[in-house]
Amino acid sequence: MHRLFTVSKKLNRFKNFSEKDGATSSEYDWYGNFRLPDGKMMFSGTDGITIIDPKQVNASTNTHLYFTDVKVNEKSLLTDTFIGEASDIHLKPNQNSFSIDFVGIDYVNPENIKLQHQLQNFDNQWITSKNPATVHFSNIPEGDYLLRVRTLSDNGEISTEKTLKIVVDAPFWRTTWFRIILLLLLLGLIYAFYRYRINQLLRLQEVRNRISTDLHDEIGATLSGIGILSTIAKQQIAENHPSHHLLERISDDTLTVGNSIDDIVWSINPKNDEMSNIVARMRRYAADLFDAKNIDYQINTPSDIEHIKLSMEQRRDVYLIFKEAINNLLKYSTCTKAVIEIDIKNRQFSLFISDNGVGFDPQQSTFRNGLKNMTSRAAKLKGKLKIDSAAGQGTRILLTFMV
Repeated sequence: MHRLFTVSKKLNRFKNFSEKDGATSSEYDWYGNFRLPDGKMMFSGTDGITIIDPKQVNASTNTHLYFTDVKVNEKSLLTDTFIGEASDIHLKPNQNSFSIDFVGIDYVNPENIKLQHQLQNFDNQWITSKNPATVHFSNIPEGDYLLRVRTLSDNGEISTEKTLKIVVDAPFWRTTWFRIILLLLLLGLIYAFYRYRINQLLRLQEVRNRISTDLHDEIGATLSGIGILSTIAKQQIAENHPSHHLLERISDDTLTVGNSIDDIVWSINPKNDEMSNIVARMRRYAADLFDAKNIDYQINTPSDIEHIKLSMEQRRDVYLIFKEAINNLLKYSTCTKAVIEIDIKNRQFSLFISDNGVGFDPQQSTFRNGLKNMTSRAAKLKGKLKIDSAAGQGTRILLTFMV
C-alpha cells in the first residue's frame, strides 16, 4: 500500500495528499488507479475512492515569512519601521542579548511548515524550529551579522527565505574614533611633556649663562683687583717686613681662587657642553704645564666627537679628575715623559694618563687626598677609576664611563 501524491515534471516537484486535502484514505492500492476520459485520476484506497483533477492541483507552494518582533530584556525593540518590513536593526553594546520572533504562513497547509534559521558570522549551522519560532541570542560580540530564516515544506523543500541584518555596536572604548582620540591625546601629552622639558632646559641654560656671567664679571673682577692690589702692596714694602709674607699669601690664594672660579665659569657655560670644547681645554691645560716643566709629552684625542655632549656635572667631574691627575704628575712624579689618551668608542669615554716617574703605592699613600676626590668623582660619573703604580715604575691612570 502507498501514500497518495502527484508529481509535476515541469516544476520537478511532488505533492503529498492527506485527509485535509480531501483524500478518503491514508493508504492506496498501487494497481487500483485509473485515468478517466476527462483526464481526472481515480485511486482506490482502504477507505474508499479518491478522484483528483490534475488541472486543479498546484504542486508549488505559496508560503510567506515574517519577522514579528525583536525583544531586548523582554521588551520589544523600538525601530523606525515595523520589524516585519525592516532590513536591518542596530543594537547598542548593552543590547547584545536579544530574541527574535518570526513566523511562516501557508494558507493551504499551515501545519506542515518547518522553520530554519542561521546567524551568519556567529553560528553557521542551520537550526530547525517549530512554527512560529522565537530564537534567543546571548552575549553576541560587536560586529555585523546576517540572520537568515527559511521555510521548509512537508517534503523538505525550501520555499521561502528572508534575511535581517543585525549590527551590534562596540563599546565606545573599543571604537575606532575613541582609539584615534586616545592616540591624539597621548601624542598631545608627549608633545606637551617635550615642550615642558625644552622650556626647562632653556630656563636652565639661561640660569647657567647668568651665573657664569656674574661669576666672571663680578667675582672674577674683584679677585683680579685683590691680586693687583696685593702685588702693588708687596712692591711698596721691604721683603723683611712682617706683612710681606701675608701679602704674598694673599696674592697666591687669590690666583688659586681665580683659577677655580675660571674652571667653574667654564663648566657651567652651556657653550662648553660639546666634547670638542672639553678636549680642547684639557689639551691646552696639560700642554701649558708640560711645556713649563720641560716634560716630553704626547696627547692623543679623537677627531670625530662633534656629535657627543656631556652634561654640566659630567663635564665638571671629568675635567677636575683630569686636572688633579696632571697636578699630581707635576708635583710628585719627577717624570720626563707623559702620555695622555682620550678616546670614545661605543658611547664609552676613556681617559688614560701615564708617566715614567718614580711611582708610588696607592694603598699606602696618605698624603695625596686628591686620589680620594678622583675616586669619588668617578663614582658620581657611574664609571671606573683604575690607578696602577709602583715605586720606580711610573703611574698609569684609567677613567672610563658611559656618555
